[in-house]
Amino acid sequence: MADNDKSKSGKSQLPTHILIQKQMQDIILAQKLALQKLKQEASVHESTIHETFVPKDKYGADLKKLQESLINDYVVKEQYDSVLKQLEEEKVLHANTKAKMSEVIAKLDFALGEIEVLKKQLEREKAAFAKEFGALRNKAIQETTKNVKLESKCSVIEQECDQKDEILQYKTQEIETLSQRLRKQEIKLRNQQNEAELQRRQQQYIMQMLEEQSRKKNRSLSDAVPKTKPNRRNGGIGSKTSKHRQHKHSGIGDKPVYTANLEMVALEVKPVNLDNIDMVALEVKPVYTAKPRDGGIGGKTSKHSQPRNGGIGGKTSKHRQHRHDDNGGKTSKFIQIPHIMD
Repeated sequence: MADNDKSKSGKSQLPTHILIQKQMQDIILAQKLALQKLKQEASVHESTIHETFVPKDKYGADLKKLQESLINDYVVKEQYDSVLKQLEEEKVLHANTKAKMSEVIAKLDFALGEIEVLKKQLEREKAAFAKEFGALRNKAIQETTKNVKLESKCSVIEQECDQKDEILQYKTQEIETLSQRLRKQEIKLRNQQNEAELQRRQQQYIMQMLEEQSRKKNRSLSDAVPKTKPNRRNGGIGSKTSKHRQHKHSGIGDKPVYTANLEMVALEVKPVNLDNIDMVALEVKPVYTAKPRDGGIGGKTSKHSQPRNGGIGGKTSKHRQHRHDDNGGKTSKFIQIPHIMD
């Protein structure tokens, strides 16, 4: 109020034309403000008209659309109520399902946790298995190399065994061959011993027979010679001159030589077993032919001439027979006849 009073007091002090000019300016300003306000109200009114009112054509189209939407988009209240009831039921079921789903999710989370734990345990076991498997593989490789070495060594030993078996087989065959040869040599030696014994017995038997025949023959010849006196000049039978002449002609001794012809009777020889051998006597027929050399047939010189000239029954003949028979009994004077003992 004090300000207004001051302004009024100031204005009353101004000149009139200035006061009128200022009043006119105030009126113009008030009119401008009223005009702006009217313009604003007019624009608001037009906008409200445009918003609330539509043209008839557009109104008809909108009305038609509304009718179609009422037919298509709106339902009967009973149907709406039933659907709403079903919706409520579905909401209840959905809530139950959601609760079950939450339980299942909890179980799933627990199972996932267990799966994670099992995965970690599986990783640990896998690492332990890989480590153990590596150790076992290295051990298997070592065992394989060891087996290969052992197999190679075994093959070498088998080859050596085969070679030794071959050598042993060869030695066995050689031993069998030598044993066969030894048996053959034993049999041959036994045969030779038997033959030698057989020949010795034959020779002994023949010598005994020849000595007996020689003694009998000498005895018969000495009995058959006539007893006459010696004629030294004419060199008669039994004289000393004849004896010296006999020494000169014979050059061996003062006794004539008698040769014996032996007729051997060959017997049948059969294969025998040499372990059972006995002696078989030979049938010997001695035939004597006296061949004195420049001496009398019945003299003393002829009586003592048989042993020196190798006569049958003398010692010289005996030694000669041994010389002939020392070559394994291969002489033709004697026939070896084995006989099997029953």
